[in-house]
Amino acid sequence: MEEDQGGVEDNDDQVEEDLLDFGEEYDYRDSNSEVKEVSIMTHHNKALCTLPERIYDSYGELEKIEKELESLGGVSQRDHSSEY
Repeated sequence: MEEDQGGVEDNDDQVEEDLLDFGEEYDYRDSNSEVKEVSIMTHHNKALCTLPERIYDSYGELEKIEKELESLGGVSQRDHSSEY
């Protein structure tokens, strides 16, 4: 059987691969909430990554990340367009 080329794969590895595929768009919406995105930008205003705000908020780290990023000369931009 030559189907299994890389040995036994963990499901975690597959999930990580899926999340790293930036060509795909993922729907992180809960059934009753809108997606609010957080973009982490370089000091040249190029996006390093954009993730749903609730991922950061779930760890209570969003403001800490923003302050650290600003101290390094970067900018964090929140998409508040869906709040109203």
